[in-house]
Amino acid sequence: MRNVCSEIILFSHGIALILSITSSFFFGRQIMAYIMIPIVQREVDTFVEVVWNSHRIREQKDTFLPDGVPDHIYRCPEKYDLQDCGMLAKYRKLQLSITFTL
Repeated sequence: MRNVCSEIILFSHGIALILSITSSFFFGRQIMAYIMIPIVQREVDTFVEVVWNSHRIREQKDTFLPDGVPDHIYRCPEKYDLQDCGMLAKYRKLQLSITFTL
């Protein structure tokens, strides 16, 4: 197996982080996935929470969708003439769905 050197620079909150891994190709990819997936997921979650769900959606002509801030629309649907159609999942049904997907 050949050795590879991977270097990734992450910019998170103004700080540059350099990750360097030298190992076999397969093992190096596994390590990079183990390190990178949680970092990328955290950054996406932060973006969704801070930016995307907090921006204001402008009013549009000829649509049935509400305008406003998505978080507020989700938390207070009655103020937008909407109704909460969510339902709680039963623990037993969740367990059954897990066994069918494995």
